[in-house]
Amino acid sequence: MTVLSSESGTFLTYEPSREVDVVTLDTQKINEFRYSTSQRIVPVEASFSRQVILTTLPLLLSDLVALVCAVWWSHIAVTTLGYASIPLSTLLPVLSVTMLLVFGLLELYPAAGLHRVLETRQLLLGTSLFMMISAVCIAAYASGPSPLGQVLITWLLGLFLLPTFRSGVRSFCTRPRWWGQPALILGKGKTAEKLYQSLHKNSRQGIKPVGLVYDPRGEVPDEPERYPYLGGTEEVVEIARQHSAYWLFVIQSELSSNARAFEHQVEKLAGSFPNVVIIPDNMQIPTLWNRCHDCNGLTGINIQERLMLPWPRLLKRTIDIALTVVGGLLISPFLVLIALCIKFSSPGPILIPTKRVGRNGKEIYPLKFRSMVSNADDVLNKYLEENPEMRAEWTKIRKLKNDPRVTKIGQFLRKTSLDELPQLWNVLKGDMSLVGPRPIFEDEIPRYRDEFRLYSEVSPGLTGLWQISGRNNTTYAERVEFDRFYVRNWSIWLDIYILMRTLKVVLLREGAY
Repeated sequence: MTVLSSESGTFLTYEPSREVDVVTLDTQKINEFRYSTSQRIVPVEASFSRQVILTTLPLLLSDLVALVCAVWWSHIAVTTLGYASIPLSTLLPVLSVTMLLVFGLLELYPAAGLHRVLETRQLLLGTSLFMMISAVCIAAYASGPSPLGQVLITWLLGLFLLPTFRSGVRSFCTRPRWWGQPALILGKGKTAEKLYQSLHKNSRQGIKPVGLVYDPRGEVPDEPERYPYLGGTEEVVEIARQHSAYWLFVIQSELSSNARAFEHQVEKLAGSFPNVVIIPDNMQIPTLWNRCHDCNGLTGINIQERLMLPWPRLLKRTIDIALTVVGGLLISPFLVLIALCIKFSSPGPILIPTKRVGRNGKEIYPLKFRSMVSNADDVLNKYLEENPEMRAEWTKIRKLKNDPRVTKIGQFLRKTSLDELPQLWNVLKGDMSLVGPRPIFEDEIPRYRDEFRLYSEVSPGLTGLWQISGRNNTTYAERVEFDRFYVRNWSIWLDIYILMRTLKVVLLREGAY
């Protein structure tokens, strides 16, 4: 390794097991070294600042608009009820300044590359924190009746409005080229292509892939329109300059397998780009909650299976019971109305228990509102015999878009997922959880293959990643992948994120039939 001594104008050349040699250089060679070094670095200049500002500004304005709405509606609520209120001219500046400071400390601006679940966690924590700070300040200086009721309502509204508004702004800003930060992918093969697809599909997180950089070695790049080939690895810095790309994702197999050479290559890339992410090849490990672990100078990754620990399990079960009891009581009149509609629309029972596979492979019987005719099996067999082309669809996902067994009221219940509400009883019993993999039939176990172990580690859920990620519009392999991701990356924040997204999916009827 060679290091420039700034004081003496000399290079110190050394290896860990050798003596240090001092090599004297003249001024011309030192300047040549400095010039060549600057050519190997992507300069953080005005374009970088512009990217950060343009990516931050829509999120910042979204947060301020959401806060204004929360404050305004809370003001109307407390005024209508006759409680003490704080003038908007006083409350808004205090909350706005506190929010921006707290959100800035939590790195919510520009939050480029931040996973949706992590962003939701930071938003909810940040909202609670700046509301607590503001409440203390207001209580300390307020005179007369306590206005903390208004702050409480603002906090509850903010917990919903801030993530909702920010999600909408991210979706809107995905298309414009001026928003987000370009990224290069150093590598090729399935891992590089999968990474390009993932970054492109999730560009709402603020990172937009530009293309792939690798040495083709005489090969013609496949599908250049889908995976743009930008040049060889020696040109990566120049390519980054041309595209103002300050993010570099490196596929590990593209680097040397030799430990010393690998370390040198990583150091070189890290010294050239502000953000370098190393992607292991074919190594699927939990990604959301990993932490670097120092092993006396060696870098390790602390992988923790949270759902194997007793306290996370207890917390998850406690939240299941609390939300199910409160939610069940609130919607009980609606459940009675649905039951009456089913009873008078077609003959047959109101609730149907279906045999499924639960935690540890045990049999469970989730309840559902009946959405089919009473002789459903006979109708299905006859339909598949008369329509052989539909058998492939049934075999693939065990569902039919135009299912002849479903009643008219059942079509509505299925599209809105209301037929699954009776499973709140299964959640209370402990057979199921509010969030988790959807319960499967016994003959679906072979489809999970080795991933069935992960599926059986947790209780099936009333909703899950599959429900909010396309549901019936996805393949079965993708469904298995969603379940694997959920179990390996579980946290209470992931459950909260899924529950919040479920509301949107149900209202818009995404992927349900």
